[in-house]
Amino acid sequence: MAVYKCPFYYYYYYCYYYFSLSINGICEHDCLQLVSVFLSAFTLLAISVDRYQAVIFPLRPRPTIHTALAVIVVTWSAAIIASLPVAVFARVTRRVGHDGTQNNYCEEVLMSSSQ
Repeated sequence: MAVYKCPFYYYYYYCYYYFSLSINGICEHDCLQLVSVFLSAFTLLAISVDRYQAVIFPLRPRPTIHTALAVIVVTWSAAIIASLPVAVFARVTRRVGHDGTQNNYCEEVLMSSSQ
């Protein structure tokens, strides 16, 4: 997990504080962060199912490499699909802070104001 997330944090903070991060970069970071949260949850679910099967059915053969690869692909796919609404509906908005400075924020806008 650290190998996956740390480069993005360095990129985010470096660009945000020194180059004020591109407009798309703010929402991309939020979407990647959500993918990692879902990925962690689904990975723990897969581990729990595997351990459950090992305890309840101790004489069954262990899963093969192909089964493990299928679980990995399904886990990653589910994490990406679950975070798609954030990627689709995320918009960058500019807000005025308490000190009067304007900052960019990423938020999910489900409907436009014209509807």
